[in-house]
Amino acid sequence: MENLHLEPKDLKYSLLEEVTNGFSEEHKVGTGGFGEVYKGVLDNRQEIAVKKLHYMPGLNDEQFKHEFNNLMRVQHQNIIRLVGYCYEIRHIHHELKGEYVFARVEERALCFEYLRGGSLDRHLSDEFSGLDWHTRYKIIKGICEGLNYLHKGSNDPMYHLDLKPANILLDEEMMPKIGDFGLSRLFASTKTFTTKILAGTLAYMPPEYIQKRQISEKYDIFSLGVIIIEIIAGPLGRFKYADMSSSEEFIQHVNKNWRKRIAEVDCRQVKRCIKIAVNCVDADKGNRPTIEDVIHELKEGEEQDKSQEPVVTRLGPWGGNGGMAYDITVTPHRLKSVTIYSGIIVDQLKFSYTDHSGHQRNVGQWGGSMSGDGYTIKLQPSEFLTEMAGTIGTFFRTHSNNVITSLALVTNQDRYGPFGRGGGSRFRVPMERNSNIVGFFARAGSHLDAIGVYVSRISHTTDHDGEEVVSCPGEEQEESQEPVATKLGPWGGNGGTAYDITVAPHRLESVTVYSGVIVDVLEFSYTDHSGHEHNVGPWGGPWEGNAGHKIKLRPSEFVTEISGTVGRFGRSYSNVITSLTMVTNEGTYGPFGEGRGSPFRNRVERNSKMVGFFARAGRYLHAIGVYVKPVHHTPDHGGEEAIS
Repeated sequence: MENLHLEPKDLKYSLLEEVTNGFSEEHKVGTGGFGEVYKGVLDNRQEIAVKKLHYMPGLNDEQFKHEFNNLMRVQHQNIIRLVGYCYEIRHIHHELKGEYVFARVEERALCFEYLRGGSLDRHLSDEFSGLDWHTRYKIIKGICEGLNYLHKGSNDPMYHLDLKPANILLDEEMMPKIGDFGLSRLFASTKTFTTKILAGTLAYMPPEYIQKRQISEKYDIFSLGVIIIEIIAGPLGRFKYADMSSSEEFIQHVNKNWRKRIAEVDCRQVKRCIKIAVNCVDADKGNRPTIEDVIHELKEGEEQDKSQEPVVTRLGPWGGNGGMAYDITVTPHRLKSVTIYSGIIVDQLKFSYTDHSGHQRNVGQWGGSMSGDGYTIKLQPSEFLTEMAGTIGTFFRTHSNNVITSLALVTNQDRYGPFGRGGGSRFRVPMERNSNIVGFFARAGSHLDAIGVYVSRISHTTDHDGEEVVSCPGEEQEESQEPVATKLGPWGGNGGTAYDITVAPHRLESVTVYSGVIVDVLEFSYTDHSGHEHNVGPWGGPWEGNAGHKIKLRPSEFVTEISGTVGRFGRSYSNVITSLTMVTNEGTYGPFGEGRGSPFRNRVERNSKMVGFFARAGRYLHAIGVYVKPVHHTPDHGGEEAIS
């Protein structure tokens, strides 16, 4: 981290002229309060922003000293850092009526760290394009923390009084830093101050200042509210807000637009931030929150989000048992990019994702060394992975172990691959419309031996115009608290006929498996959300052997894992399920079938359960998929925890 406590340097005016090429237009990067800003590079290669102050009758020594002292005492990661200054008095000669006279010239400049991201106003866009939500939230939170430091970070509160996107700068990692204290004031004892001067930027001024010239900490809070609206809804956001009949209508409008491109935990953040912004721009300054209130609400919301993180299900892996096991250590929230290195087979995998706190995690390389850059899939802000498919087979260097011989990835916007030339058994992992792949785990050595996925839920609803949108749980579930069942799989071959249920499942009641050498027939029963029981099957057969094995689940028992093997049998040219095992929170059932072929294993996390099946079947069970939903733990009437 940068050293925030380095003493600013006294820099010569001649040096500043040199590094800015005489304060040329080519080096000019902006205009600040009382001066122009130029980019320069010092001998140590440090980039600086030089704010050359104009000579103005109203800018006397006291005002310069005031701004300099303000900046000297400000040390915070979200406040732009002063790295140097210049205050020189020179006497230059001019010819006047044939004689040379000397004139006194004051040169004053403030030098700041140069931030390559530029000012925030260059990055503002509406809900449908531009920065993703995590970056916008990072900027909002950083501005709030910087403003909190100004208002509460020392004995003497500092009010900025010209807070606007043009005065908020961004570094290369989009970390915001508040700058330009040209109009700032110190208030050691008074809460409200009245001035005769109207200064600042009108759109960010509160009504009490425009009408009565009143200044208080609530001035900056109003400006903050306008900025948050523009970060979330774009530069025209404040005009949209003014056109709405009520604050609630604006909140719902913005939230609806964001639902189309973000996941559930982010929806809650959007709604929380836009509510904060609306409260900040209240016409009555007494109703506006303090910056401490804003920080508290953001942190409290983050804690709530952590406790309500969406279910992440771990599926797979598909492939062989060679190599070493690789996995991630922090729960994924959103997949950002995937890089695949391949030749005849898939050699190596790398990817990046963000966690629930918005931090980016870079993972891999998983697999052998590979020359070249590979193929990188960089997902767009509204793009997410909906399917993974490929082939599994042996490779001459791997002897009898299976490896991933080809891999293809499908998003809601495009298809990538196949990578590798294929050969072997096919596998395909499609997501239902309310799920997306957010990360991977694998086995790898010299090649990619096996791959599995982490799946997270996206909720889809239909708006009033009949358009499908991505929405937040907690919103679409206000009328019905019943969570949606996610459809995962199937695993197996492509033969037979597709079978599925027609009524959404709530709880799996029983499973009956008929098997000999392989799995021949599947039957099961489940209850729907109304409590009605449905009996499903037989899928497969006809079966002429002994009675099948029936698993009757107890009231507190539910299926947490399904595993088995996939391979060819007899005259079947496509793969079938050659063995099947089911695991519940109370026991293990199986294996059913003698098992041969490639293994598969699909385990749901502790806060999920399997509630039903779908399949492909002919004379045998060719493929099987599952319905998964969250497990709700609620206290019963006796105070005991019950599973619903």
